[in-house]
Parts: sequence; C-alpha cells; structure tokens
Amino acid sequence: MVRRLALDSPRHVAGLILEASPAAMVEHPAFADFVTGSLALLRDPIDHDFIAQFVRNGATSHAETRRAEEEINDVAKVPAHVWQRLSTGMLEYDDRADLPRITCPVLLLWGDADPLVDGSVQQRRSALMPRARLVIFPGAGHSPRLDSPQRFADEVAHFMSQLDR
Repeated sequence: MVRRLALDSPRHVAGLILEASPAAMVEHPAFADFVTGSLALLRDPIDHDFIAQFVRNGATSHAETRRAEEEINDVAKVPAHVWQRLSTGMLEYDDRADLPRITCPVLLLWGDADPLVDGSVQQRRSALMPRARLVIFPGAGHSPRLDSPQRFADEVAHFMSQLDR
C-alpha cells in the first residue's frame, strides 16, 4: 500500500519504511494456499490462538514477549473480512516493474532468520529502488520490531532524522 502511494503521489511521501517486504506474493505458493485455505475460512471473532500463531510465526523465539502480546491484541481487532480482502489483494498485486520509480528514501528492515521473505528478495528490492538502504537484523525473524525492538526503533529514528522536511 505505501509503495503504491509513493508511486502515485510521490510529492506526498518523504520516505518509506518497509519491514520484511516481499517482492510480490504471486511468487509464494504457500501464501496463496494460506489465503485460499485458512484465511478463507476465518469468521469473527477470530480465534486468539490463530492470531497468536500468525504473529509468532513472524518472530523468533527470543522476541520480546510483552510486545508480541500487544501485537496479538492489536491484530485481534482486525475483522476477518479485512484479513481476507487484504490478503487476496496481496496475491493480485505486483509492483516489481515500478520499483525503480520510487525516488524517495527507503529503509528496508529485514531479519536474516525470516522464514517468509528470502534475503535475495530483499537484496533485489533494495537494488531496484534508487535511494533504498537495506538493514539486516542478525537472528531476527519476519518481524524485526518484535525480535529487536530497540535496534528497530533506533534505525527508524535515524532514518526519520535524515529525511528532508
């Protein structure tokens, strides 16, 4: 969504922060299976264990427990139809050819223990955007903000301080 905004309205975007951003979900058959299987069956209220597993699958075992619980509670507020439409939209969306047109500064944050998004994807994405910088979190999973919250916050703060206002 934010990449689309940067492409369609670049004057409104000072910079982008992308966490474990996949290239295009059309390349991930397991995600398609998840969307057409488990997500298609979701009904409100969404089972807490389902949400907890979803959030924890993006983090490593050393993720900050308090922060993970906060995220689980936040995600629990999202209705099933939003999960379904957002995920279906992700399967249909592919902006890889447009990435070189994103000219604002971009911070890509990725954990090298990410089971969902491969490092080569992050390297290619970073190379496609002219002002992108890839920051790798050793040992972090798909959600570096949960695995390394202080470093994540420091990287974001530094990035924000460098943006033209």
